[in-house]
Amino acid sequence: VYGEMEKLFAEAAETGKLNMSILQGVMSSGRLRDLYKEGATAVSMMYSMNQEGNYNLHHCVHLAILGGLMAKWMGLVGIDRQNMVLAGLFLDIGKQMVPKDLLEKKGLLTEEEFDILKNHVVESFKIVENSELEGRTDLMNGIIQHHERDDGSGYPSGLKGDAITTFGKVLAILDCYDAMASSRSYAAKRSPFEVFKVLYADVLDGKLDSEYAVLFMRKMNAALNGCWLRLSDGSAGRIVYVDESRVTAMPVIQLADGGFIDLNTVKDLTVVEIMTASDVSKL
Repeated sequence: VYGEMEKLFAEAAETGKLNMSILQGVMSSGRLRDLYKEGATAVSMMYSMNQEGNYNLHHCVHLAILGGLMAKWMGLVGIDRQNMVLAGLFLDIGKQMVPKDLLEKKGLLTEEEFDILKNHVVESFKIVENSELEGRTDLMNGIIQHHERDDGSGYPSGLKGDAITTFGKVLAILDCYDAMASSRSYAAKRSPFEVFKVLYADVLDGKLDSEYAVLFMRKMNAALNGCWLRLSDGSAGRIVYVDESRVTAMPVIQLADGGFIDLNTVKDLTVVEIMTASDVSKL
């Protein structure tokens, strides 16, 4: 899937529209659907993917997977689920138009630079609008609204509350989650549990929708069960329990030596990362 998406994104940057034959080939083959079919498998696989190369492309593939999972958790089926997947896949395709040095800049952006970066939302919308997907209202709303915030502090339109569609609210959450949970040139990745605390703070601040954010965090906690973690002391352990009723709860893990640790009660240990399949195989 990654290779085909790499070609599709590169063509979109040149032509300003999607190569629908590539997209239809991926969709009809079921290869994209297979990535999010099973929650726990999808999450584990997402963390085990090779992250080298174009960060934006990896981010968009992750968002397609998360979009498929979230759509399933919301009870969406058929074209509605597909629209959530495609909105995740293409919401940042407009970043292909943003200079690479700006995307990878370390430190604060100037106001002018931030304006250029913010325009990726409109560019993404235009690329999809110029293709054969422009009639899919939910998909288009998800793309143009994924940086809007419930308190009106987002962009490009400063929409508030109910003026933001369901797809816009959901994709804002997924976009925030994956951005923080991934390695970027200007920021180290955080563990999912650290990200959940940030997302929950944004819910309390009125920026993110509480219903969809809590649903996402609870379901992700369940999907993370069984994953292996690297801890701050260098040890490794497998998640055996997470209290889904508390979205910011830390997991109980079983260490490689067979012992158990409840990270809710041990304050001097933190989760550094979800381990890849390759890392686990070396234990």
